[in-house]
Amino acid sequence: MRRTRILAGISAGTLAALLFASPAMEGSDESSNSAGATPAASVKTGGRTAAEAAKTGGKTAAEGAKTGGKTAVEAAKTGGRTAGAAVVLAGRAAAEGVKTFGKAVGGFFTGGVDKARAEWRAGAARTRAVSKTGAAETRQAAHEGGAATASTARSGASATKAAAKSGAAATKSAAKN
Repeated sequence: MRRTRILAGISAGTLAALLFASPAMEGSDESSNSAGATPAASVKTGGRTAAEAAKTGGKTAAEGAKTGGKTAVEAAKTGGRTAGAAVVLAGRAAAEGVKTFGKAVGGFFTGGVDKARAEWRAGAARTRAVSKTGAAETRQAAHEGGAATASTARSGASATKAAAKSGAAATKSAAKN
């Protein structure tokens, strides 16, 4: 949203510079021009202003694209790390579930239904504990990655803003000359 406002501001500034330059071109004699510049000079200034605004827009758009690319790469890394942590969690939970099933079946054959039930409940508690610790690890990976992605986006946004401000100053200078 910020990039849109910056670009809109540059476009509006360029339009304003061109509109203010146009009254100088209306009359051909210098008495109608309050700045004392000839129509040819006004056209030349307008051309320089437009060229400078185009350069500014290009630099700002390039910086914004670069920021977007860096942010996307960081987000992909975050997604990969989070997915990896989730897969590890799923593997651990599945392994605990298989162990629980095996112990419950073994308990059934060695001690009957009561021992099988006790083994099942103990295994379920172990599986829950593994799942909770794995979920905390996955959540931490996601939060760390999210913070890194946000940091990348913020630093890129400030670079884009700096490019837009310096370009706007150059455009303003070109409009005055």
